Amino acid sequence: NQEVVRLAPNDLNSHRNLAVLYQRLDMLTRAISETQTALRLAPTDQSLQDLLKQLQQQQISQGGPAAPAALPPSPGPQATPTPKK
Repeated sequence: NQEVVRLAPNDLNSHRNLAVLYQRLDMLTRAISETQTALRLAPTDQSLQDLLKQLQQQQISQGGPAAPAALPPSPGPQATPTPKK
């Protein structure tokens, strides 16, 4: 889904799906960031508003910040160093 978001940054469902995936992986800051991006695309979407509240409450209960700043886009694949011979 990260590749889809990169290729189609205005695809609401890709941002929503990525947010849910990050939530399942317990990557709450990234989940919140993706949900906020989706909300910029669909500000009246009640399910996204509910998801954002849920994520923020989950993050607070885990001792995280209440309103984290948006993260920069994820970097592309990292080059694997070539072993020395």
